[in-house]
Amino acid sequence: MLNKLLVLLLSNAKQDFAFFYYRTKLDGQCKKWRLFADILDDIAKGIELLVPYFSSYSVIILCISTTMKSIVGVAGGATRTALIHHQV
Repeated sequence: MLNKLLVLLLSNAKQDFAFFYYRTKLDGQCKKWRLFADILDDIAKGIELLVPYFSSYSVIILCISTTMKSIVGVAGGATRTALIHHQV
């Protein structure tokens, strides 16, 4: 039980450090990451349009598309605050 708790705390600490480290990089180049998120979102929507043509791979295509949209949400949300503070 203590072992699992220690692993959980250390993984949370690593995530916090990674978030702080990459957040500073996202703030410095927020427009580049916002553009990346927009392009990735367009690609994800384009991939979803292929589902009727490749119905045997529909689950794989939808999983990849949903993963790409999740990355878009993270990149878009992380850069939004930097853009809002820049405009104020």
